[in-house]
Amino acid sequence: MNEIKKLHGYMYESTSKIDQDNLILNCCKGHKPKRGKSNHAQVSIQYNVRLKDGKLIRVCKNAFLGITNFSGNRVQRILRNFVKNGELPKERRGGDRVGRKNDGKHKHIKDFIESLTCAESHYCRSKTSVRVYLPCDLNFKKPYTYSQQRVPEDLHVRISYFRKFVNANYNIAFGTPLTDCCSTCLRFKEQLKLTTSAEKRYKLTTENRVHLLKAKAFFRLLKHPKPNTMSFSFDCQKNLALPRLLDQAAYFSQQINYNNFTIVSGTSNTKLTPANVNAYLWPEIDTQKNANTIASAVRHTLNTKIFKPSVTKINLFADGCGGQNTTMMTMLAYWLLKESPENIKNIELTFPIVGHSFIPPDRVFGLIEKVIKKYPLL
Repeated sequence: MNEIKKLHGYMYESTSKIDQDNLILNCCKGHKPKRGKSNHAQVSIQYNVRLKDGKLIRVCKNAFLGITNFSGNRVQRILRNFVKNGELPKERRGGDRVGRKNDGKHKHIKDFIESLTCAESHYCRSKTSVRVYLPCDLNFKKPYTYSQQRVPEDLHVRISYFRKFVNANYNIAFGTPLTDCCSTCLRFKEQLKLTTSAEKRYKLTTENRVHLLKAKAFFRLLKHPKPNTMSFSFDCQKNLALPRLLDQAAYFSQQINYNNFTIVSGTSNTKLTPANVNAYLWPEIDTQKNANTIASAVRHTLNTKIFKPSVTKINLFADGCGGQNTTMMTMLAYWLLKESPENIKNIELTFPIVGHSFIPPDRVFGLIEKVIKKYPLL
């Protein structure tokens, strides 16, 4: 009995069906019947059991099936297939039997989605940095309908299948209507719609391209740090109205503006931390939001910032507001002459193309607005 238990355990050391089929093939020998042409007995089998030392012991069919607990049909099928084709039966259980049938549908959906022109979010928040946006006038039904018109009928899918595949494989959302757009870009766009002359259209296209290249040059300077240089970018947030009350009378009454001027040290790829973000907040009843206030905040940041001895140049990136230029330049000249560390030799103030001033403080403003939305009115 102990030997039978050992033989049984040996046959079931592996739970894989393929490994067990190999053990059956190693123990049993099959050949075509020598007598008769009956289709009932397609193969003659010699049953053996193999000990752990490798020795084969011939047994009868009932003894082999009783020890191994295999079915006779399974053994017959394995030996019949091996005698006929010289290989084991293939494993056909489990697996994905439907997914491969939809490979063509997946490919057409993928090609269509990747052919769309999407826009990235300029706020670069941590959760939306990889999200892209389609035009605001679209919804899932419109691109779905257009995609089905481009493929054969046998590759059509339901809109629920299309939506599920897109949501599972792409981080795409539908944008909101644009606000605060560049006036120059809008002017070129409208002029190109109305222009019929090829020569004038070419001229407008060239001017628009030069305009966009200038805007991109600003972002390249802001994105790539230079050696021995410290970068700062600053901007004012949209005024926040106070108080935030549920009372309708307060909503329609005159409110107090709460100002936020933020300075971020580092490039556009620098992670926002309390160490590199300075936010100056004040209500309008304390002081005005003018060029003197902005210049004073920048001066305070420069005086409190600790510069490494290797830093010899400061790069300042502002928004597109030109009203503060004279005051800011005067303050920077005075600070460089009287208050700057000895290692600071140069200050460079860069203004972007008007309408394309998306700088790191905008990321701070986006996070502030996101937090404010979660708090109910008092």
